[in-house]
Amino acid sequence: MRKTFAAAVALLALVALAPRRSVAQFIGYTSAQTTVSTPVNNVSCFTAVNTGPFLVSNIGQAAHFLTLTGNANGLQQLSYTLQGSYDGSHFFDISDVATYTVNSAGLTGVSATGYYPVVAVSVGVCSPNAATITLQYSGISMTPGAAQGTNQIGQLVKNIAVLAPANTGLSSAVFRTPFGSAGGTLQFAYVGGAGPAGSTLTVSCGSNASFVPVAAGPFTLQTPNTTQIFQIPPVSCPYFQVLYTSGGASAVNFNLDYSFFPPGISAPAYQFTHITGTTATAVKATRGFLHNLTVNTGGAGTISVFDLASSSCTGTPATNTVAVITSVAATLQTFGFDVNLLNGICVKASVAMDLTVSWQ
Repeated sequence: MRKTFAAAVALLALVALAPRRSVAQFIGYTSAQTTVSTPVNNVSCFTAVNTGPFLVSNIGQAAHFLTLTGNANGLQQLSYTLQGSYDGSHFFDISDVATYTVNSAGLTGVSATGYYPVVAVSVGVCSPNAATITLQYSGISMTPGAAQGTNQIGQLVKNIAVLAPANTGLSSAVFRTPFGSAGGTLQFAYVGGAGPAGSTLTVSCGSNASFVPVAAGPFTLQTPNTTQIFQIPPVSCPYFQVLYTSGGASAVNFNLDYSFFPPGISAPAYQFTHITGTTATAVKATRGFLHNLTVNTGGAGTISVFDLASSSCTGTPATNTVAVITSVAATLQTFGFDVNLLNGICVKASVAMDLTVSWQ
């Protein structure tokens, strides 16, 4: 009996000394936290372009927002993006390209979605060097919806210049289009008075390395300081560049925005050329789209249309004939074409008439 009792006591002692199983306590679900920072805080354009990219706090956020909240000292050109990286050395854009925009009083932004080990802010273009900018970042763990408000403006509207001198030509930075299409409008205005006569705007499209194809233009600018709007056709355009060619001496400046149509929205982007003489007229110097030709005041003669570049639209062309129209005196006629011409649009009348050519 004593032996049995001693064995039982020993067993209880061993059980008491054995390690107890721990049970984890549930403290609730967790997720990445919201983070806010100012990666570019009142920084000069020179520093912003030459120092970045500027890293932001990354604690697992999957949605990213970047907003231009302040600028000073006569900012004329600006582009900035959100960038991601897997190794901290090679960065790539994860957002649309945002700009300083005249129409939104300088407050613009962009957003991006996805988790990246490293997230940063990059300033591509900023001038003049002494101007200063402030960019604020915020990140959250959830997936954002469609771009709205400031971020939607940053996606749709690309600024080319703010108060740029009208007496100097300007070739914009290379921008990526938001939807791969050139469809939209150029909005131009001289500021401070009438601009120089003969100034033009041209939009070119292509890859990031080549901008040979001309999507629209050249558009001849009027001299009054009122807003001038030019429709750009919805042609394939991964990257675009806008060229302002000055007509000469001037003491005024100009503002220029490029507003893109969202997918599913477009507008006819036809330009016109008025012809009254018999000289061969290069309606479009490079490839284009011929919509129609209207004879406002006819004459007993012919109107010839050619698929020729401007360098070949001289004298009496005899190649690449698209149409030869027989015109009737004192008769209003409109001829529809809706065809692509690969070299250019060239028109020549055999006798003096009043013609209007509609084209892209």
